[in-house]
Amino acid sequence: MGGPPRSGFPAWGIWAIIGGVVLIGAVVAIILLTGGEDEPPQQGIIPAPVTTAQSPVSDPAVDQLLAYLPAEATNCIETDLMSNIDAIAGVLCDLSTDARVTLDFLLYPSPEAALASFTSSAGTPNTGDCANGVEGEQGWTGGVNGGGRLLCGPIDDGRGGLFWTSNGFPVLGQVTSRAPDMTSADVYAVWQTIPDYNVV
Repeated sequence: MGGPPRSGFPAWGIWAIIGGVVLIGAVVAIILLTGGEDEPPQQGIIPAPVTTAQSPVSDPAVDQLLAYLPAEATNCIETDLMSNIDAIAGVLCDLSTDARVTLDFLLYPSPEAALASFTSSAGTPNTGDCANGVEGEQGWTGGVNGGGRLLCGPIDDGRGGLFWTSNGFPVLGQVTSRAPDMTSADVYAVWQTIPDYNVV
């Protein structure tokens, strides 16, 4: 007769368990040492903000454009020039005194090039009276820039907008409402809160 039945795992089973424990320990050690595999960063639709105070700008043209901007233009980000083929730099900014609007600025090689782009974009609009809600083009005088040309009216999606030049400066500016309930007269009133553009 044979002896009593054996109890417990067979030898090969014990070695399999030990091997599994060692393998799991090795994986855990690698994860702890390397911190695991990081997910690749998601590419945002909007680039990270570039401001004169916090992040140095590597593009000299953008640096030049930022130097022209009023102090109230903050959190500026570089923008794609897209159809503005004659512009050499562009930025989109917040207005520190009124969160209801955004400010866009384009830099051109010369004041003449900026004015030519404004004229091309404006076409032949009616004579405007932006302060009183009459949409169209008009001159403006005042501010530290001395004045220029001004076009007020809705942009393509119906929001109120304002587009202007500054005499002697190679820059075009645009202020646009973030909400559809702001008229071009409302936007003009906001624009007038920026000391650089106070009309006299």
